[in-house]
Amino acid sequence: MSTEQWDAFMSHASEDKDFVFVLVTALGHMGVKVWLDRINIQLGDDLSRSIDEGLAHSRFGLVLISKDFLKKKWTDYELRGLINRESNSAVSRQKRKQPRTSVEEWR
Repeated sequence: MSTEQWDAFMSHASEDKDFVFVLVTALGHMGVKVWLDRINIQLGDDLSRSIDEGLAHSRFGLVLISKDFLKKKWTDYELRGLINRESNSAVSRQKRKQPRTSVEEWR
């Protein structure tokens, strides 16, 4: 299990990999550390676990939406992971904003 942190997780269809690699390389030259499947997933790695780790350890999500992206199951999995992560983060932020009204809530 990796503890490495990334600035962004890149979600894309494999058909768009050439463009995405150029984009990620350019971002890297600007100091942006991007999780990319072809770099961070090794032969024999569990795909869903590797993707989940990339999602969990990335501050932001980058999504290249194309016709091919919309047809894929893995891209749907990644997009749902990004949306769920943001939804959970928003709920956590909202809970922190609500004042604690009882001693029990402070425990």
